[in-house]
Amino acid sequence: MLLPISWLSDFIDLDLDPEALADELTMKGTEVEAIHHCSVSGVVVGRVTTCDPHPDADRLSVCTVEIGAGEPATVVCGAPNVAPGQRVAVAPPGAVLAGGLRVKARKVRGVASAGMILAEDELGIGDDHEGILVLDEDAPIGADLAGLLPICDTVLELSITPNRGDCLSLLGIARELHAATGAPLFLPPMAPADADPAGGELAERLRIEIRDPEGCPRYAARLVAGVRVGPSPLLWRIRLHRAGIRPINAVVDATNITMLELGQPQHGFDLAHFPGGTVTIRPSADQEPFTTLDKVERRLPAGLVMIAAGEQAVAIGGVMGGLDSGVCETTTDVLVESAYFDPGRVRRAASALRIASESSYRFERGVDPERVPDAAGRTAYLIARHAGGRVVPGIVDAYPAPVERPRLSLRRDRLRTLLGIEVPDLDVTRILDRLAMAPRHVAEDGTWSVAVPAHRSDLEREVDLIEEVARIHGYERIPESLGLAGQTPVGPGTMERLAARVEDLLAGIGFSGTCGNSLLGPGDLAACALDAEGAAAPVRLRNPQGEEQSLLRTSLLPSLIACAHRNVARDRPDVRIFELGKVFEDRGGTHRRGDEARFVERELLGLLATGSAEPAHWSGPPRAVDFYDGRGVLEHLLRGLAVTEIEWRAPEQALPYLDPGSSAELLHSGSVLGRVGMLDSALGERFDLSRPVVVAELELEALLALVDERRQYHEPSRFPASRRDLSLVMPPGLDFVAVERQIRGSAKRNLRAIEVFDVYRGKPLDPGQVSIALRLTYRAADRTLTDEEIQKDQDRVIRGLREELGVLVRGADCREGGGTTRRGWDVET
Repeated sequence: MLLPISWLSDFIDLDLDPEALADELTMKGTEVEAIHHCSVSGVVVGRVTTCDPHPDADRLSVCTVEIGAGEPATVVCGAPNVAPGQRVAVAPPGAVLAGGLRVKARKVRGVASAGMILAEDELGIGDDHEGILVLDEDAPIGADLAGLLPICDTVLELSITPNRGDCLSLLGIARELHAATGAPLFLPPMAPADADPAGGELAERLRIEIRDPEGCPRYAARLVAGVRVGPSPLLWRIRLHRAGIRPINAVVDATNITMLELGQPQHGFDLAHFPGGTVTIRPSADQEPFTTLDKVERRLPAGLVMIAAGEQAVAIGGVMGGLDSGVCETTTDVLVESAYFDPGRVRRAASALRIASESSYRFERGVDPERVPDAAGRTAYLIARHAGGRVVPGIVDAYPAPVERPRLSLRRDRLRTLLGIEVPDLDVTRILDRLAMAPRHVAEDGTWSVAVPAHRSDLEREVDLIEEVARIHGYERIPESLGLAGQTPVGPGTMERLAARVEDLLAGIGFSGTCGNSLLGPGDLAACALDAEGAAAPVRLRNPQGEEQSLLRTSLLPSLIACAHRNVARDRPDVRIFELGKVFEDRGGTHRRGDEARFVERELLGLLATGSAEPAHWSGPPRAVDFYDGRGVLEHLLRGLAVTEIEWRAPEQALPYLDPGSSAELLHSGSVLGRVGMLDSALGERFDLSRPVVVAELELEALLALVDERRQYHEPSRFPASRRDLSLVMPPGLDFVAVERQIRGSAKRNLRAIEVFDVYRGKPLDPGQVSIALRLTYRAADRTLTDEEIQKDQDRVIRGLREELGVLVRGADCREGGGTTRRGWDVET
């Protein structure tokens, strides 16, 4: 919100410089984001006495201008509307214009020009540069223009919180400053209403019928007859421009002036659009056609608040008027609408129609229902004074269900407990009184009873009143206190510590962190094959900004692939990236507050690597990343987190985005911790990733329970290791995870490592059989193992493999079985 300080002075008499005013507002809860100084100096009022064509330029004029002192000045002007007799703004040499430009005397096409005749934009009071600014005929020649118009002003840029809709006006800010300083408040003049409760003369010409009292609890109207629609006064145009609103004409600008002054949006209708004299407020029908002021034909959803002439809709209440409902050059009778619309209904209408207007912005946050008739009177007064016409006596005010002003209690003990200080009773009463709460203090029990003013819909509980006392009393006046226990440092939680360790471990092996968008569209899911049958269902937003951001992501894969695509497209083929983030899933059913069964949120780690597995070197061609690189990264990560007893297995359910022959699941105690695999080649080509891509996802919440944050030191054994090799033939369908588990269970505590150093499939093996060669490392921590001890462990391993899993141990099985061995199959054990 933009707040011109010169305009604010019409509402409160406050002697503060702009910086002090900004500090006062900020400390009372209304943040001032910026201070804009609008400065012009040396500009005076002049009168054009002669205007002749420039001898060497068709579009220039040579003007003689009186500026009140000395001889008339000669000024070259390029404006098409300059003419003799006009009062104009003249910048003689030495004057400084908006933006800091200093005017100098110079020659223009051979003619000396002693200054400039200015347009609105050069003065910083408008956007018009098509012609010069023409002043009123009574402007005194030679007078400093800054003394006549607010061309030198300061504008505060305010950030108003959503719960303080009452501050979206000059009156609202003035009320805040009044509460803080006690400076007197002023209200602008307005057309008085007839004391006749039946509505006076206006009631004979106009009737209001409210069929939707929930959407529009109050609707008032005033009438100005005999209006002549024309430009607004210059002061209005300056003020609207400084407040960020484009001037249109005197009638429309009057409604905007009232909106900025009192916070009550208004609309001016041409009374000719209400031939029956009846204004009807009704809900819209489903798919009702309506063309708004922006010339867009819309199909309205059911339940919008509509303003209608009989049954013909002319405006969407609180949002925007209809195309043919507004004031035009031929309008003579103006119907001024002032209403209170339900904030929730306006918010839903603006969202459904994707219309954002100054009116809806205020109605959504709640306006003052008690200020409705005053605002109508203010607008009628402005129109009658500056657009001619006569305010028809009386007001038609339909208010079938008055908004109640709740009463709240404020206890002295509770105030002292929450603030930690003693605020004197007189100060509390004074603060509440300045906030227009009409406090009644009962000294015996230390309680204040207050009536919440209609413009403060945000005050609902006792704690809200305590906050009001605290901010007006001054947060800076509440001393700091360490309490009984002093300051308690708050460190990162367990999930944050895990994330930090994961980042360190991955950064140490060359991975870079990324941060992707949690919002995506159905096309992103389809492109990454995440919409297949059985995949997690995405959570759909109710009010998305667009279809491309209508879903919450179910995987980190789309953002990682998109990041890899951008890097590869920019000639960075070797990519190592990871992301720590949340994913979401809709598991169906109904959702109630506190019910977590439908929407599930999980914390994941996503990894992606593509390009060369190692830096290029002259000794040989680079090797592309493969599945084992991805598995190695996860094993490195788990070792760094001290997570043990992990297992690998082929996925029980194939994932469409992974190559089924090069993917695996990571398990702990039978629970899946994550998955790793090669990205499907067709999917990679879709994103122009021509080289192999390995991806992985890890469930951080499941991993958190397994991480041992204690750092334990184990002294390395000083005794030598012994190694034994085994050559196995695994039957069809047997997973190596089972083989590894069986070996570790049989060898007990002396087995230190199992290494696979050869794998073979093919003849002379039967179909489905796999031959693998293992190297087992034995070592004790307290002594050198004897051959007998090692052989006992080895025999238990062989026996367990053969009896429990049906594995053929080459050499050992052949000798023990008494048969003959095939050449090349004997392995020394």
